[in-house]
This record gives sequence, structure tokens and C-alpha cells, in this order.
Amino acid sequence: MGKDIFQRSWSRRTLMSTMVGIAVTTVAFGQVSSPPVPASNTHRKLSHKELKDLIANAKTREDHLRLAAYYRAEANRLRKDAEEHQDLATAYAKGELYEPSKSGALQHCKQFADFFAHGASEADQLAAEHQKLADHLK
Repeated sequence: MGKDIFQRSWSRRTLMSTMVGIAVTTVAFGQVSSPPVPASNTHRKLSHKELKDLIANAKTREDHLRLAAYYRAEANRLRKDAEEHQDLATAYAKGELYEPSKSGALQHCKQFADFFAHGASEADQLAAEHQKLADHLK
């Protein structure tokens, strides 16, 4: 009986360590594996300050095209994050180390998959709005 309790607690510690490792790896590789930034000013990744200034001062067709491109890229990134979390939720649901119903990991992954999918949808809408504004300014 004592060995059974030790094995269960070890499995929980291992599970938590694995979850933290997956999160760190996902973040780290998400940063490292991003494609190189093109030289074109329209497609260059905007800093937070640049994005904020561009939103506040967008007047030209080019301004709105930059914003549309930014939001399309953001939507793609969020869709990828949603897919990755859905894959993790599926893996947790199939896991044999613990009962998924007793672990918050499955629910966590499902919630983040939904959150990122919703964010992608909103970014798509913002991209479409800025594209319409740019088209109107032709």
C-alpha cells in the first residue's frame, strides 16, 4: 500500500514536471522557429509601440495594409497555438498515467485551444476591416 501511494505521488510530480516542460518548450520553440522577418516594411513584425502608433494614426492605404498583414499573421499564429493545445488535450485524454477527469491538464488545454481559436477569429475580423479600409483608399 505504501508503495502504491509513493508511485501515485511520483506520477503526479512527473506529470507536473512534464506539463511545465511542454509549456516552456512550446514557448521557446515558438520564438526560435518563427520565420525570418522580411525586409519589406509592410510585412515586418511590428513592435507593440509601432502597432499602437499605427492603430492610432492609420490614414493611408499602406497603413491599413500593414495592419491587415499584422492581424492575418496574428490570426495564423493563434490558430497554430489553438491546434497545439487541442493536440495536447487529445494526448491528455488518451493518457494512462492518471485519470483525465481528475486532472486539470485536460481542461486547461481545452480552454486554451478555445481561447486561441477565438482570438484567431477576432484577428481575422480585424484584418478584414483594415483590408476594406485599404481597398476603399485606392
